[in-house]
Amino acid sequence: MILIHEIILALYGTPGEVFSSLSPESDDLEFAITNEFPFLHPSEKHRLYSLLKIGSLYHKLSSIVSFSNLESELLANIQSMHLQAIPTTSNSATNNATNNPAKSTHPRGLYYHALCEHVKLELQRYTALIVKVEHEIVRENFQSGGIEGSNSPVSYLLIKFGMYTQIFTSLINLFEIIHSEKFHGTQILSVLYPQKTVGITRIATIMERLFNSCMVIFYKQLVGWLVFGRLYDPYSEFFVKVNNENISLTTSKWTNTYTLIPSQKPVFLSQTACENILFIGKSTQTIQSQQKERKKKIDTASPSATLIISENSELIKALRMDDFKELEFELNILRLKRDIGLKLWKVVVVEQRFLVYLKAFRDYFLLGKGDFFNYFLDECEALKVKTNARLSLVTEFVARNTSAMDDAELDLFSFRILKETESSLTSYDDLLFGVPIVLEFDVHWPLDQIFTKSDMEGYAKIFSFLLILKRTLAKTQRIMTLQNTKTRKATTTSPIKRSNALTKGIKGGAQRVLNIPVPESPTSVTSVGSVNRKKTGLWLQVIEANYQLMIKKITTATKAGLNRDTSDHQKNEISAEKNTKKDETTGKSDESEEEEEKEDELNFEELESSHQTFLRIIQSGTFINSKIGEIIFSLIELCERFCGVVERQSLEEDWEIQSGRGKIGGLVVISTGDKISEEDEQVIKIGKEFEEKLDLFFEVVSRVDGTEFEDVKEFLLRLVNVMDFSRKIQNLGSISINTRFIAHVVRSDYLFVRMLASDTEYTAVAPTTETNAEYYEEFKQEVFQAYTAEVGHETAETTGNDIIKDLPTFRTFPVTFSEPLDHDVQLLSEILTDVIRYHPGVAGGSPEKLASIASEILQASQTYTHEKTDESFAKLGEIVREKLKEPLDYLEVARSFHEYLILAEIAERQHRIRRWRGYRRGENSLQFRQTFQDAFDALKEKGFTPEQIRQALLEQNIELVLTAHPTQASRRTMLTKYQKIAELLEVRDKTILTPQETAEIFLSVRREILAAWRSNTVRRIKPTPEDEARNGLAVIEQSIWHAIPAMIRNLNAALAEIGQDPLPPSQSLITFGSWIGGDRDGNPFVTGEVTKEVIKLARWRGAVLIYQEVDELMMELSMSTATDDFNKYALDSFQTVQALAETGRKTNWTFSRGNIPKDEPYRLVLAPLRDRCKITEEYLSGIVGVKNPPPPPPEYITDISEILDPLQHCYDSLIATEDAIIANGRLRDLMARLGAFGLTLVKLDIRQESERHKEAVDAITQYLELGAYAEWSEEEKQEFLLKELQSKRPLVPASWPEVPGAEFVSENVREVMNTFRALTVVGNDALAAYVISMAQYPSDILAVQLLQKVSGMKKPMRVAPLFETKADLERAAETIERLLSVPWYVQNINGHQEVMIGYSDSAKDAGRLTSVWQLYVSQEELVKTCEKYGVKLTLFHGRGGSVGRGGGPQHLAILSQPSGTVQGRMRITIQGEIIDNHFGHTPTAIQTLERYSTATLIATLAPPEEPKPEWRALMKEMSDISCEAYRQVVRGTPEFTPYFRSATPISDIGVMNIGSRPAKRKATGGIDTLRAIPWVFAFTQTRSQLPVWLGIDTAFSKIKEDGRIGLLQEMYNDWPFFKSLLDLIQMVLSKADVRIAKYYDDRLVAPELLGIGEVLRERLQTVQKLVMEVANVDSMLAQDPVVLRAIEARTPFIAPIHLIQAEIMKLRRQAEELPDQPSNEILVDTMVVTIQGIAAGMGNTG
Repeated sequence: MILIHEIILALYGTPGEVFSSLSPESDDLEFAITNEFPFLHPSEKHRLYSLLKIGSLYHKLSSIVSFSNLESELLANIQSMHLQAIPTTSNSATNNATNNPAKSTHPRGLYYHALCEHVKLELQRYTALIVKVEHEIVRENFQSGGIEGSNSPVSYLLIKFGMYTQIFTSLINLFEIIHSEKFHGTQILSVLYPQKTVGITRIATIMERLFNSCMVIFYKQLVGWLVFGRLYDPYSEFFVKVNNENISLTTSKWTNTYTLIPSQKPVFLSQTACENILFIGKSTQTIQSQQKERKKKIDTASPSATLIISENSELIKALRMDDFKELEFELNILRLKRDIGLKLWKVVVVEQRFLVYLKAFRDYFLLGKGDFFNYFLDECEALKVKTNARLSLVTEFVARNTSAMDDAELDLFSFRILKETESSLTSYDDLLFGVPIVLEFDVHWPLDQIFTKSDMEGYAKIFSFLLILKRTLAKTQRIMTLQNTKTRKATTTSPIKRSNALTKGIKGGAQRVLNIPVPESPTSVTSVGSVNRKKTGLWLQVIEANYQLMIKKITTATKAGLNRDTSDHQKNEISAEKNTKKDETTGKSDESEEEEEKEDELNFEELESSHQTFLRIIQSGTFINSKIGEIIFSLIELCERFCGVVERQSLEEDWEIQSGRGKIGGLVVISTGDKISEEDEQVIKIGKEFEEKLDLFFEVVSRVDGTEFEDVKEFLLRLVNVMDFSRKIQNLGSISINTRFIAHVVRSDYLFVRMLASDTEYTAVAPTTETNAEYYEEFKQEVFQAYTAEVGHETAETTGNDIIKDLPTFRTFPVTFSEPLDHDVQLLSEILTDVIRYHPGVAGGSPEKLASIASEILQASQTYTHEKTDESFAKLGEIVREKLKEPLDYLEVARSFHEYLILAEIAERQHRIRRWRGYRRGENSLQFRQTFQDAFDALKEKGFTPEQIRQALLEQNIELVLTAHPTQASRRTMLTKYQKIAELLEVRDKTILTPQETAEIFLSVRREILAAWRSNTVRRIKPTPEDEARNGLAVIEQSIWHAIPAMIRNLNAALAEIGQDPLPPSQSLITFGSWIGGDRDGNPFVTGEVTKEVIKLARWRGAVLIYQEVDELMMELSMSTATDDFNKYALDSFQTVQALAETGRKTNWTFSRGNIPKDEPYRLVLAPLRDRCKITEEYLSGIVGVKNPPPPPPEYITDISEILDPLQHCYDSLIATEDAIIANGRLRDLMARLGAFGLTLVKLDIRQESERHKEAVDAITQYLELGAYAEWSEEEKQEFLLKELQSKRPLVPASWPEVPGAEFVSENVREVMNTFRALTVVGNDALAAYVISMAQYPSDILAVQLLQKVSGMKKPMRVAPLFETKADLERAAETIERLLSVPWYVQNINGHQEVMIGYSDSAKDAGRLTSVWQLYVSQEELVKTCEKYGVKLTLFHGRGGSVGRGGGPQHLAILSQPSGTVQGRMRITIQGEIIDNHFGHTPTAIQTLERYSTATLIATLAPPEEPKPEWRALMKEMSDISCEAYRQVVRGTPEFTPYFRSATPISDIGVMNIGSRPAKRKATGGIDTLRAIPWVFAFTQTRSQLPVWLGIDTAFSKIKEDGRIGLLQEMYNDWPFFKSLLDLIQMVLSKADVRIAKYYDDRLVAPELLGIGEVLRERLQTVQKLVMEVANVDSMLAQDPVVLRAIEARTPFIAPIHLIQAEIMKLRRQAEELPDQPSNEILVDTMVVTIQGIAAGMGNTG
């Protein structure tokens, strides 16, 4: 009993006499058994230590939670619901003592306290159990039989307390995560939330209790914010914060006062829900604070009186859930938001008459009161206004004599002349009467929530622009009219006759087709400009049109949402306002529009957004802040100068101006004197300047594209026509046919058609959409007719066709190499620039400042890109360091360049699709031709018949295996937004759009770019394997599912062209596998339970997709005609259909069940199939996340044939009845998908390292007391394994090791066995290969076979050894030969062996050159070995994304494989970012699938020739040299490891949370234990690219020294393998930059290590020269312009990110050196953003 008491004492975490502490002074208590018990058996010691471990864990957990004691006042506030007494901003600057967690007395806050308190309760349950068990033991004294059948008290204690090992471990791990990541506040909820639904049920229950305890704090803070608009957050734990530090004057209080903290957002709340919570609290707070400030009592009848939410409202009560449900919570928040949004809308729009003020803004800021401002300008001009007093008099006088007399709102406006000490907002102000006149408006609450200071400045700028423009146009018109009415005639010069018919033809075509008047005389100018007491084109087409859209949206929503108690006066006021707008524009009745009105949600944020959108469009439409605006200002200034000269001289008799051909183009100065006067020279000078600016104007405007600018362009043409005092545009007709001229025609469907004439050479830019193809043909005829009129009919007949033949029609317009790409890049960049200029990023800051800094840095980077000099790079670095002082500046600038890179990549990808489609149309060529037609043509040229080609395709099988390797740097959230942008660009390219649809496309693009800019690119939480599985399945659902049938259609079309039948409907060239959720090599988070869950997810999503397709087929196959056999087959289904009709089950909306006529046989067959699909989908959706699901229902589909068989019957019948066109539609597509995806979308591979299997078999042999398997020789292991594999008796109990006597078995072994047992229940159709990493011996493969048998797998998985390192690859063939020499093994593999070869670890082990050559040789040897034993070999290529890990263009890689190694079969991994890059977009996925298929076909039928013996010898020699040189640096240089860790961001990659598995296979060790991905990743980030070229430099240098460079050049020209190798290296080297690499060294590396970097950079430059010499090129990628184009486009954006990254790394390391320094989240975020940006710019990560 003494021993029992000692054990119980140890369970309390207290050492005793028997069990002492190994480390008494440490919090981590560890017990040891004294030497007084030598008689204890090892198994007894094991049991005792298991109990002692529980006590140690209890002690550690108690120590963690013991600190938590908050002051009584704080506890009282927590428990109290009287939140009204809490200060409004308890997390503001007034609470600095607690605002900084690092300096607070209780740094971890309320949530951490609540967590600790509840863990204490769990510990109390534990201690209570100890007391209870001790009592039972003492009472029973363990007589015979013991307690509950236990043979000893120790066993009993293990039964009672064994579960606490896992419980305490989980809780300690929880705290370790919180402490290591420095989580606090709502971040703790994010950690707890996923753990309450997964894992062991008991632990999940505890986690749920902990979550609920913390949610008590969350609910209190949430209610305080929602109900009272007050934040009680003394420890900065809530995800809403007061933003008092940096309140911007350019935005309203509404925007600035509160903000979301992205890092604090609970993981279970969507961004939308958080934004809704922020909105509700802000709404409540802004009303309360306004009431308090103004001390006014709001009328109880006012909507604002009921704006506050009641604490006892049903919605608030519903938020407090005992069992938290995401959807229900978010719906309640949404309802609250709608309720308060409605009330706030009513306060602003109805009570405060928002529409009245909008109208006033339009009338005065936007010059809507035309009569007022015409009169105003005249009076100001007449009275020479120079003072505010005179300006006030003019304003009052004008108001009395115009329609402004009745405007009460005019009193709120004030016209004012700025003082000399005040700075002007625009350059236009000073042009107006020589003094800056501004218009101001007194904004009062609550309108200041809408009209911000920045908005008012924007209105003021627009006002200044419109006013000076109105004055200048009127003044120019007046001057020209005056000159045209002069009676004096010129006596020295006669007018030049304008007879150029070609120009007239162009004008006529433009006028008729595009409806744009081109003026012919000064008289027409007046009608074009319409400035004489009329609104300008800009006002009508830009301002008024968008104003009406905004007004309609607001009035429609308000009318639909008004409550019944809204006063009639308010309703009438809004109605009258709407009718007024109608009368001012069209005068039409709005009855038809009212019929179409729908109820809109009254969302106050939408109101604010609508106004902001309106203002931005007006600002963009006036081009105030753009290059065009600068040019317009210059033109206005020149017009003013011209008018000034003319006005001064117009009364003199010897001076006048007339239109004609003269010294400065269209402007002719006619003087009766003998000399040209000074005034004449001024006019000539002004005219020349005007023409230069006009040329620049046309050049700039011609680059502006997009339907949203259609009306603006038309206005701009009209504008310059009015200002064109030089008559340059009108006098196009006076230019000879043999001179160069430009005619600009403006329309959204044309690209500013530019005609260049030089003798008989004409070119034109074709229309951008097919809409105007017919008009364009007419336009060409106009040109021909005009040319005929010019040169005569006879000449035109012989030369006219030559003139217009080069004017291409839409359908034959080629996709040029880069022009459309440049256009897209410019378009997306301009949108992003505009977004950045007006919208702060996630971290806040000033948008204007950011735009300015980014622009300056970009300019310096472009200079460096073009010059590539040390001076230009030094200048770039200097600007980065000078301009970026604060961490926030680094973050936002890095984000801006990151987004530019992403958009450039999207444009590049879309252009490749565009070029691919153009190639298919026969309109342009491609460098690499990889279509099915190309492959068939190439094979036929080599002598293969069409029949041989089709037969090879029938036997072909490619399996693409998706992996979760952590190389995808971007979040799925961001990828989805980028995907939408790509899809919008594709729609624009492929679809014939109306102008409105085009506008909507560009608005949608802008919307996605803005959403991306305002979203956090940083992944806050590390993804779980289940998250990774969802991401992989999302790519299949959204892209590959649609790409497969499209690819098959391309294939069948190509087969038809060579006279061959299509492939069978369900035949698939490509299938899909996955490692996601199955790869447990080095990833402890992938367990047996995870594997089962991932397979359930895959089955469920597959069932969803299949059901949707079958459902659509029900609607499609309505035909009555069918074959007799099919009619009989359908009748068998009729009774089933009738039975379905009698059930209450409704599975479909589109076609009801049981309502199918007997004469629709296809539907009779599909109805029960559809029902079974629905049953299957519902069952699978219900068991996802359920640990022990119920058995499936009887109609559950278990085999793919259950779907394919009825579909095949339908297909055969349709073909036989000559309905093939229907059969080959959706039906065939579904069958193709079923062939490719099966029921599970992907088949899951399982990967585990060989050592784990060895441990499991060793545990079995020790359990059976057969000895230690791990210590046996290879022969002994094989003998044992083969004997047991052939034995019919069970080796161990089915539940082993969960049996008595196996308690010693380690957790690793238990997890291995759990995995095998999981595989027995998931279904063999969901499984593919079992991959053994680090496989070295036959016993490694046989051990897995035995473990499958032990676990009870009826149909074992095929086993594939993975050979990774150089040594493993060298003995791969030997290992397989020894394996195949075992008769039992050969008999049980069905004549097929799969072998996986690893590209990553072999390259990291020995260098790129050695790795590639060893892989080449090993493949050849493996093929020969398998052929020797009559076994078919499938090679599984473990390629990564980067070239350093076997990545690169897979088409070339497959074609360069050793002869005979493909054989129509191949498996290839698709890793990380490659999944999205190659398969994330459906058109790209189609291309990729076609490339894989054609390359495999060619490599099978026409493999490359065997290399010459001298080539082989040279490769072997270079491989040895390269390997030695590589290892000498990486392993033989002690200083290399510290240099590597200091010069690269290897230590920072972990903060990215880009994958579920650790960066190292083992927790300790150096570079050898580092995974290949971060190894390559780190050097890619610094642009040194060392893993790709290190060693190659030495090998090539040695060959060159020996005079054998010619042999290398021969190999490059004639050996596909070597050419592919060198081209890939050349591509990577083209991305290297020694200056950037040196910058990292200079900023980060210790002085004593700088020499290593210097040597490596010299070697990098050497290998670049050698590679170009071997390839016989003068520059990198001279033979691959496509890749070169992509790299050059990205370079200016990526260089600044590198420099920012280096600076951030330096700042982070400096901060880490300071003791107790908390992690700077902005620095961490910036680090992540730079890594993402560089990864995007480099095209891959690892």
